[in-house]
Amino acid sequence: MADYYSYYGSSFSFSTSNSSSNVVKCPGPSTAIITGVSVMCVVGAFGIVSNLALFLIPFLMKAFRTSPNALVTNLALADFLYLIVNAPFSIEHELFPCFQFGLIMCKIQNGFTVTTQAVTVFSLTAGAIERHFALLSRNPQSTSWNIVIFTICTIWAISLFLSIPTVLASHTVRDILCVPLPLFEISAKLHELLRFLFLYLLPLVIIAWCYTAIFRELQNSRQLTSKIYQSRHLQQARKRSAFVFLSIITLFAVCYLPYFVYNFIFHFLSELFW
Repeated sequence: MADYYSYYGSSFSFSTSNSSSNVVKCPGPSTAIITGVSVMCVVGAFGIVSNLALFLIPFLMKAFRTSPNALVTNLALADFLYLIVNAPFSIEHELFPCFQFGLIMCKIQNGFTVTTQAVTVFSLTAGAIERHFALLSRNPQSTSWNIVIFTICTIWAISLFLSIPTVLASHTVRDILCVPLPLFEISAKLHELLRFLFLYLLPLVIIAWCYTAIFRELQNSRQLTSKIYQSRHLQQARKRSAFVFLSIITLFAVCYLPYFVYNFIFHFLSELFW
C-alpha cells in the first residue's frame, strides 16, 4: 500500500519574491521515477486482474460458493477497490508531487486507505477463525451463510468507523499537500500506534494462534481420523482453503511490516531524518 506520508518526502520550490504569497513549484518526474511508476502500473494492473478474478469466480462457478471463499472474495473486493480508488493517486503523486484534487478528494483518499486496509486485515482474521472452528468442529458443515454475511457486513462497518478520525483530520496545505494526520503531534503518534496494534499485531497473534491450533490438532489428534476417512473430499477442500489463507497471511505479514516500520520511523524518529 502506498504511504501517504511520502508527500513530505518530495522537494518543493517556494518563491518568496512577493511578500503576500508564495509560489510553489512542483518538481517534475525524473527518469528513475518514471521507471518506478512503470513498475507500479504493471503491478497494479496485475493486482486489478487477479483480484477481479478472485471476486468473480464464486459468482461464475457454483462449486466455489463456500463460506471461506466468501471471505476471500471480500478480501479481493477490498484490494480491488484500493487499486481502483487509491493507486491512481499514488501514481499521479509520484509523477507530480503536488496534490491537485482538493480537500474532499484528500479526505476520501486517506479515509479509503484506512477502510480497505482494515477490511483486508479483518477478512484474513475472520478467515483464520472460521477455518479453526470448521476444521476442528465435530459438525462437518461449513459456517452458515447468515453468519458469514453478518461477519462481512460487520467488517465493513467497523472498517468505515475506524476511518472516521483520518477523514476528519485530513487536510490540505497550501492546496498542494494532502495531509492525513497532524504531523508529529501526540494524536498522530497515538493513531499510528493503535493502527499498528489493531490492524497488524493483534490480528497476526489471533491468526497465528488459530493456525497453530489447527496444525497441532491435525497432527496429534486421533479423534479426527474416522471423520477424515468418512468425508475425505470435504476435509481436503478445507485443507486447501486453509493453505490459501495461510499463504495470503504470510504475504500480508511480510509485506505490511515495512509499511508500519516506515510509519513508526516517520512519526517517532522523524527528528533523526528530517
